[in-house]
Amino acid sequence: MGPRGSLLYTKNDDTFREVHAYSTRKPINTVGAGDALLSAFTHFYIGGCSPVDSLRLASAFASYKIGDKSASAGFLSENKLLDLFKTL
Repeated sequence: MGPRGSLLYTKNDDTFREVHAYSTRKPINTVGAGDALLSAFTHFYIGGCSPVDSLRLASAFASYKIGDKSASAGFLSENKLLDLFKTL
């Protein structure tokens, strides 16, 4: 949903939830934003986070990633992402 955020469906409770988009840096290049979102969501979900928390963290990760001009740059380590997320 781009700047409108993300929509998450969870089968266990049969609900849809909207997760707003974060603005961590000015968007420069959106190439790879979806890949960044999916990979971060998968990382945190497999790591034990709830689906909603995983999507929130992934949204912040993707927001930061698109603030770089190169498609192969703008990636944060998990610790740096968690530190950034505390400020949002």
